Amino acid sequence: MSVINVNITTGGTSQQILTAGNNIFNACLVATTEDGWLNFGSNVSWASTGVDTATDLITTTSPHNLTQGQAVTVTTAGSLPTGISAATVYYLIVQSTTTFGFATTYVNSQAGTLINLTAAGSGASTVVVQAGVDVGIPYFLNTPLFLNSAEYPDITKAWNVYSATTNSKLAVMITPIGA
Repeated sequence: MSVINVNITTGGTSQQILTAGNNIFNACLVATTEDGWLNFGSNVSWASTGVDTATDLITTTSPHNLTQGQAVTVTTAGSLPTGISAATVYYLIVQSTTTFGFATTYVNSQAGTLINLTAAGSGASTVVVQAGVDVGIPYFLNTPLFLNSAEYPDITKAWNVYSATTNSKLAVMITPIGA
């Protein structure tokens, strides 16, 4: 197992992903442009056959890399499961690496209060990760934010760094420390 120290800075060129493997990451996020919020994960699609109305959970065919309490919206090419709507912010309840559900508030997501899904809908639907204005990890301009993958295992997923001013996703750059 390796310990890898990295700096994360805003002002990069793209979304970045750390390769987990057997590595432990010590990451230091330093905002070079403005204050904001940090979330992890990326958009995930599921088929209507993955909706279980008995448990109110959705199962994906591969790991979803989503985080408990993460703010999301949903879109669809068909019809959404009954109980959720497009253009509404939901908060995730993560049951496993392939199973999740929706809550109406961040507090409900932490309490495990699932939205009742009464019908599966049709076609493919997608969870769209939202900016973390009300959830996520806050960071501040020129103030280091230290994260360790043992404490925050989600840092090996896609980094989503958002501006507190515009609520838009910022590009980041990951550079090794002392490499």
